Amino acid sequence: MFRSALRGDREAPAVQYLHAMTGAGKSALLRRFALDAAGAGRTVREADGSRFATPRALSAALGGIEDLTGPVLLVDQVDRCEGLEPWLRECLLPSLSEDAVVVLAGRRRPDPAWTADPGWARHARTHRLARLADHEADRLLDGLRVPRPLRTPVKAFAAGHPLALRAAAADALARPVPSAGAKDTWAPAPSTTSFLFGRLVGPAPTALHRRTLAVSAAAEVVTEGCLRAAVGSQATSAFQWLRTRPYMTPVSGGLRMCEVLIHVVLAEKAREGATRRSAYLPYW
Repeated sequence: MFRSALRGDREAPAVQYLHAMTGAGKSALLRRFALDAAGAGRTVREADGSRFATPRALSAALGGIEDLTGPVLLVDQVDRCEGLEPWLRECLLPSLSEDAVVVLAGRRRPDPAWTADPGWARHARTHRLARLADHEADRLLDGLRVPRPLRTPVKAFAAGHPLALRAAAADALARPVPSAGAKDTWAPAPSTTSFLFGRLVGPAPTALHRRTLAVSAAAEVVTEGCLRAAVGSQATSAFQWLRTRPYMTPVSGGLRMCEVLIHVVLAEKAREGATRRSAYLPYW
């Protein structure tokens, strides 16, 4: 779809919005888009929303993009700059040339205005990046030179998540390759699950949030009722917090946590529980 927009196809959307949890490949895809756009002779402007405090600061960094013909604008972490999405819709994007191509990427689902507004609905498309298929995960592991005996447990743990695949591969390669028929198979080291927990969940959550994550990982579908048994009167606020997390997917009856984070949360809970059991501290 991006290449179609580069070619100027009338049916291609001028604005694409990519969203997915951390480590799903948004930034890597934007880098590929930048290469494709430059190869097509387009002028490319790239920006990271997390590096700008205000839309005005971003505007200054884009260096007169409004005066360019057919620019390609790639904005990563668009949800990290407060007020950036409304400013893009209402101020910057309408000022660009008609053949401009814009790709925005963020962790959270886009503002409904991108598709609900009749004007933008004709020009914008949203895409949630899916996890890698099994053959795609194998291609990634081929590049990392992960031996075949290690691939099944590595792929089972990472569940198609690119960052988790890379972290698990590095962990697995640091240990002896299991022999054929060995009973002991690879399992992630605590340092690997701790690293992924920090990256996928974000800044250290509160004890309430950790208990909420533990319930979500244990339940196929988590509801406010499930949480009430674990966190009592805080269930409503905990469920509302979950609804804003990019690793939770709305399903019939509640929310479902992505598979890789289930594995990470359960591993972290077990590790923390073993560490704290003697002190009787109910951290999770």
